[in-house]
Amino acid sequence: MTTRTTVLLIICVVLGTYYPVIFSPFNSVDDPGVYTYLLNVNSFGIREMFSTAGSVHYYRPVYWLSYWADKYIWGLEESFMHLENMVFHLLNVLLVFAVAHRVFLLKNFRSHWPPLIAALIFALHPLNTEAVNWIVGRTDLLAALFLLFSTWLLLREKCHWGVVLLAATSLFVACLAKETAIFYLPAAVLLPFFLPAQTPSRPSIRYFLLSHWPLFIFFPVMGIGYFVFRHLMFVRGDAGVSHVVSRLTGGQGFGLFESAHLILKAAGFYLKKLFIPFPLNFGIIHVSDLYIPVGVFAVLLVFFCLKRRTLTTYFFFSAATIGSSALLVPLLEATWTPLAERYMYIPSAFFVVGVVLLTTPWAVRLPRPHILVLSIGVLLCGFAYATETRTLLWQSNLALFQDTLNKSPYFTPAKIHLALAMQEQGLDISGKDGLVSLRGAHPLGSSPSVLMDQATALFQQGKIHAARGLLQRALKNPGRYEQQILKHFLSQYDQLIMRLDSGQELILPETVPLLIRLYELSDDPFYLYRLGQAYLFLNDKEHAQEAFGRAAAQTVPTAYYYKAALKLSKELGRGTENKKGSR
Repeated sequence: MTTRTTVLLIICVVLGTYYPVIFSPFNSVDDPGVYTYLLNVNSFGIREMFSTAGSVHYYRPVYWLSYWADKYIWGLEESFMHLENMVFHLLNVLLVFAVAHRVFLLKNFRSHWPPLIAALIFALHPLNTEAVNWIVGRTDLLAALFLLFSTWLLLREKCHWGVVLLAATSLFVACLAKETAIFYLPAAVLLPFFLPAQTPSRPSIRYFLLSHWPLFIFFPVMGIGYFVFRHLMFVRGDAGVSHVVSRLTGGQGFGLFESAHLILKAAGFYLKKLFIPFPLNFGIIHVSDLYIPVGVFAVLLVFFCLKRRTLTTYFFFSAATIGSSALLVPLLEATWTPLAERYMYIPSAFFVVGVVLLTTPWAVRLPRPHILVLSIGVLLCGFAYATETRTLLWQSNLALFQDTLNKSPYFTPAKIHLALAMQEQGLDISGKDGLVSLRGAHPLGSSPSVLMDQATALFQQGKIHAARGLLQRALKNPGRYEQQILKHFLSQYDQLIMRLDSGQELILPETVPLLIRLYELSDDPFYLYRLGQAYLFLNDKEHAQEAFGRAAAQTVPTAYYYKAALKLSKELGRGTENKKGSR
């Protein structure tokens, strides 16, 4: 089989399995927020792309750059946004094939079949459906793209310093797509120790340092440079890194025993998921303590890989280092769910290459290879069926959240999103699956994120006072959610103003402190522009002129509100001067 035929086969398999994704709607978790933000912000420039306005913990400019492309090329059409996810997955599958092919060449094995099998297992692995089907899951797809490219560059018999620099730069870009890509750094730096020995005797540390000096310099420098770059981009300090450090050092988190307990459970759970991905679940909130022994085994396996040091163990070690970022999520309490299938998207790429490398020498010695071919065919067909079935489920928010609640019946956020989906379908939400059943269902029911979801659902039902009450309750102990809660308040006020023919004079005064606080939290001059509008309507021209002036001074000329802010600031300034002169 030629390389061209192999690539065409991969393309047909990926597109043929995932094509239903283009018919999927926006998922009600996070997708609408991304869409609304992109719809309402018209400016586009380097400053907007690499500034952290509106962000608290995450810094993902490459990820947002892809959304800007969606806006200006596809017009935020949801089918094309889903198509883009599918294309990124296809590119990653091709890179898995390229990486595996290069590894087998290093092992003097020139057949296309093992790399093809690795690529197809990764392409069809049901564990990866969440990252591909969920538009905001694109962050994992993009990070994988640059990490796999970096790995492919490094897997050469002799790496010129320019190639290593390009590989290190690719890792840096991967980190700008998703922070967890930085966890690949230890594996990248240790790669020379896993490569086949090129000398007859055991090479010394000095030999490695001299023969691979570009790697030992460029990758650590790029890793340090990433954190420095983040720090410089965050106007008010890097809250994301501060949050992680605080939680892991015990400042705000669990005790040492509880942290180890959670980490080992998560490690065992994810190791099992790589082999047996079922049942697939969008809202994983609890796993059994029975996974702890499996987690201990996973930790021991990492130490074994460090001791054995072959190309095969390198890919298991890489999967473990990248996957270790997912083990910290339950401690950070910063995401939709503490455990998620999409977190294994990048580790699964390295894992399947390692498995194929491990089993190929044994497979080629089988006396009856047709049995192996049949087994692989059955595995791939089973994966393809499960992946396409899951992709079809993502075509309906109602079906997806019903499935989620069947598997996680106490997951309150899923109940809220199910209620929203039922409401969109015109179904009665007063039954057991509706909002009535949310009372005391789970400790998560009192968290700020859940209260915001509940407030959104109540507001859409017209229960405005109840919705505001929940947001006020969330503000009593907002934690890292303060900015999001204030945005919810502001969004509800905006919708009320649009609904009412009059009454802005009653609503706008309440938005003034919200806008002031949002600007304090984000340093986004857009909130100054909104503040100026509010003051202007309230006939407070002096404060309006000040707000418009500051907005114009702090934003870029490409911002859609820049000219309006500058014009209003000048006009109001002249009016104020004339008024003072007349006195």
